Amino acid sequence: MRSRGLATLLDLPAGKVLATQGERGQEFFVIVSGKVEATRENVPIGTLGPGSFFGEMSLLERLPRVATVTTTEPTAVLVLTAGAFDDLIASVPSVDRKMLIVLANRLRDIESRYVPADARITSTDIT
Repeated sequence: MRSRGLATLLDLPAGKVLATQGERGQEFFVIVSGKVEATRENVPIGTLGPGSFFGEMSLLERLPRVATVTTTEPTAVLVLTAGAFDDLIASVPSVDRKMLIVLANRLRDIESRYVPADARITSTDIT
């Protein structure tokens, strides 16, 4: 474990649970190397690799985590506490936009996998 200003770098083995569905989130994670798998009710919902992040939803909403995230191979992550995450968001406004883009991409991916094409909302439905 090494501290890097706002974040702490952790080197973790495969099989390490970093976030548990239903628990209150206390950290934000950025994957430096390796991979993690997100599951909801023990069903895989995605794999994340270097450059990806997770834990933001729980910290932004102050609600329990929506997924369990577990390393699938040796993985290095940067970990920010809730306070450090709030400081980062407040001091670097471009982080908000980047996070919104990632969240929008995740939503599009989920929609493409689980929502029938004829049930999707289009821009003409909004007007």
